[in-house]
Amino acid sequence: MRVVLHFCTRRGAAGPLGEMLRAEAQKLRRETPVGTEILFLSRIPDDPFGPVTRLQFTLDIRLSGEDAGLTLAGLDGLGERLGNVVHADLSTALVGEDHVFLEPGDAPLRYQYLMRRNAEFSHDEYVDRYVKVHSQFGRKTPGIRGYVQFHVDPERSRKAAARVGVGIWAIDSISELHLDSVEEFLAAVSKSSVGREAIADEETFVDRENSFDFCSNVER
Repeated sequence: MRVVLHFCTRRGAAGPLGEMLRAEAQKLRRETPVGTEILFLSRIPDDPFGPVTRLQFTLDIRLSGEDAGLTLAGLDGLGERLGNVVHADLSTALVGEDHVFLEPGDAPLRYQYLMRRNAEFSHDEYVDRYVKVHSQFGRKTPGIRGYVQFHVDPERSRKAAARVGVGIWAIDSISELHLDSVEEFLAAVSKSSVGREAIADEETFVDRENSFDFCSNVER
């Protein structure tokens, strides 16, 4: 199971929020069982992917079933603890499972695409198409180290958001591309038709206007 938290920074507060979240990540590492992986991600400067979102930081927590309760307890009230440097109502708490199509290793950059389904698909129908059809585009995307689909569990996410004290939980999935270099990725994609094909397929089942993407540095 994974818990993925995204944080929307109040204007002028990126520095303080980043330091507070790094401290939270370090605290969780000390308090959770061995084997739990806790990553801190921060948006790259001049991110070419995400001009429409203010999400700045990510906490990515990978855990096993036996330590899930302990880890979530460590996140209780985080939105309030971050105080006036975060828009808690515009931040996320997402709980779900990975479907790995291309093992990423320790890539230094991660592109995240937070995706919402359109009205013609239930959540389960959306995930079925996402796995069986849309995954082909991720697998053949050039210039990437890894490709992972994070399938969000809506009910678990709703409960986690209430515990953490953040507002957004109803994302259906995250497409993750793990990169060595943004420049290399963009150069490779510009020579391929896969991007246009993926967008055309998304038009059939994704609410693209209310989905958004960005790229972050990964700190382990």
